[in-house]
Amino acid sequence: MQALAFKENHTNFYIGNLLSKIGNWTVFQAVDSNGFLGSIHIFKNEAINNKNNLSQEEDFYNYLDTSNQIIDPFNFNKENLKITKIKWASLADLLIQVQSFNSIISIESIGNKTYTGRINMITSTSVYLDEQNEEYNLTEIPLKIDYNKIVVVSANSIENKLFNNWLLMENHRNSRVAFRLLR
Repeated sequence: MQALAFKENHTNFYIGNLLSKIGNWTVFQAVDSNGFLGSIHIFKNEAINNKNNLSQEEDFYNYLDTSNQIIDPFNFNKENLKITKIKWASLADLLIQVQSFNSIISIESIGNKTYTGRINMITSTSVYLDEQNEEYNLTEIPLKIDYNKIVVVSANSIENKLFNNWLLMENHRNSRVAFRLLR
């Protein structure tokens, strides 16, 4: 287990397993504070602070890991395995692959701004997200995020999985209401 902290904001850190380094990116599988196996995060290497003071946190998670106390209540191991097997050479390649099987992602940009939503479009320089709003819906006008501003892509997370389930439930409920109105 290893801790990764950000240069920009030393209060944000992740604990988990460093899975691989691809180009200017580090693929990391996080474990949350409850000991739940969680997200796959892809960090821009230059955003990582390699000198951190998180040895107590690392020791705690190493204990959980060696005593087999990390649990996978959301069955992320299978989904995370898919993500780690993706072949990619650029951020656009990665996002295209992730979009094919993961509908909701989170992106952290320079300035510690986090965006969550569904990928609407991918270009050679930007990704467009139908962003999650305060009412837990997706915006109608996609948000453009330039690749050079992205420092973290969270390809799979508990929060995003729950949000996707919420959207599916809402769509199902709205379909039933529309069906009743049509009858």
